[in-house]
Amino acid sequence: SVNAAPIEYDANGSRLNGLTGEVYWWDADNRLVGADDHAFEYDALGRRVVLSKAESTEVLICLEQQLIATYGLNSPPDSPNRTFVYGSYIDEPVMMVGSISSAATSSTVSQP
Repeated sequence: SVNAAPIEYDANGSRLNGLTGEVYWWDADNRLVGADDHAFEYDALGRRVVLSKAESTEVLICLEQQLIATYGLNSPPDSPNRTFVYGSYIDEPVMMVGSISSAATSSTVSQP
């Protein structure tokens, strides 16, 4: 337990609750499909392709196994919410470029 709140797991070992009371839901393939007011959908290759929140839905675009862009549900192709740049390896994100609250942002990921 953490802060006297028990941490629970399902039969597959997936966590069912978070440290601050979040509730998690998992599908038969042990993929996270929900967390409080967030819901996730996956494609046939197991890539997360839709993120639905209480106030919005984002479509996640992948190239092979890398997330390369996110779009609002009805956004035109030339208007991504965020785009991602990777280094030499699949799990080496270098930069995320996006727009949050109408302000353009750019974040560089520091490598240890």
